[in-house]
Amino acid sequence: MPALIEELKGQHEALKRMLLLFEQRPNREEQQKLLAAAKNKLMEHLELEDAKLYPFLREQAQHDPDLAKMLEMFDADMKRVSALVQNFFVRYEGGWDDDYEFLMDLAEIKARLSHRIEVEEKHLYPEYLARKQNPKHKLKRGLLDRLKGMLGLG
Repeated sequence: MPALIEELKGQHEALKRMLLLFEQRPNREEQQKLLAAAKNKLMEHLELEDAKLYPFLREQAQHDPDLAKMLEMFDADMKRVSALVQNFFVRYEGGWDDDYEFLMDLAEIKARLSHRIEVEEKHLYPEYLARKQNPKHKLKRGLLDRLKGMLGLG
């Protein structure tokens, strides 16, 4: 497996571990540090995808309309996920008074990020790997329809 995909998956695991640490109910100071670390890890991950994963796939998509549609779906989903996550960090970076509300919002973020990670690892990363091996690779039949449902776009 190429180093890029291993690194991206490793970042996914690190991010999931950070978010799970909140369930251990650390003190407020530790929670603030965890929140900042999770934000930094997420930004690092997105920057790596934007710098190395997506440029290659977008280049491939110039010759494959199905891949272009797939990337449009991932982009649309990412806009929704990004808005949710950005609002979360803006809301809680300075602290919070209501632990229940914070934990409910955190649960929503964890669920949404976990879903995005799962779809990326099952569909986007394998597509990258397949096209690295064979630039003429084509999407599997029915994948676009499945992705539409998985990403809540249809």
